[in-house]
Amino acid sequence: MIPEKIIKKLRTWYDSKSFFWGAVFFILFFRWIALDHYVIPSGSMIPTFLVYDHIVVKKYPYGLRVPFTKKWLWRKALPGRGDIVIFRSTKGSYFMVKRVIALPGDHLKIQDHNIWINGNKIQSQTLEMDNEDNNETLSYALGAAVSDYDMNMEFLDSRQYQVLWRKIDSYQNYELTVPEDSLFVLGDNRNNSQDSRYWGFLPAENLMGQAVGIWLSCDKTLFNLPLLCYPWTFRWSRMFSSVYDKPDNS
Repeated sequence: MIPEKIIKKLRTWYDSKSFFWGAVFFILFFRWIALDHYVIPSGSMIPTFLVYDHIVVKKYPYGLRVPFTKKWLWRKALPGRGDIVIFRSTKGSYFMVKRVIALPGDHLKIQDHNIWINGNKIQSQTLEMDNEDNNETLSYALGAAVSDYDMNMEFLDSRQYQVLWRKIDSYQNYELTVPEDSLFVLGDNRNNSQDSRYWGFLPAENLMGQAVGIWLSCDKTLFNLPLLCYPWTFRWSRMFSSVYDKPDNS
């Protein structure tokens, strides 16, 4: 007969293991169905995102996938124009973040700083960059003077957002129609972004979720690990902020 003392230890071990694996399952399930996070690795989305911004990603707006596959368990909808999406790269297994500009069937034209969708020009407004603290942050992120760039506010459907164009660069013009089940995406830092202008249309099956906010941000990380920030380099003003401005309807 097994001593009572050993039985108690076995029960304690079983309960602790059950709790541990139950917690792991819950976390993985929550990340699969609801929210996940992503650390910005490059400057392609400046000024919306800076390197080492930790962003919140909603997994369910476009549907749910079978875990670890591209197969949809439930397909809800495509992103809207102006949405920021996380997706698997068409060139590898890594993730990318860009802004959706055009949807399936859209006729798109890009000429210099201007974009037309189905013959309608995306409205934009030139912004004055007169905030010294903000300019210092952007200069550090860009590795260049803010005065080398034009900053515009673009208005696309229900979204408004800021984009950067480097003044001295020339621009290649594009005119195309987005195929079925595909998207055309751009980075907000228009001169420093590998996006649909370079690797083509984004297949909808590569979508992983929608970026909705920044919960942590820093200038430097510990031991070159993106998830671990140096506490004294926190960018406090960026934390717990939404990435979607509300349009001014006044």
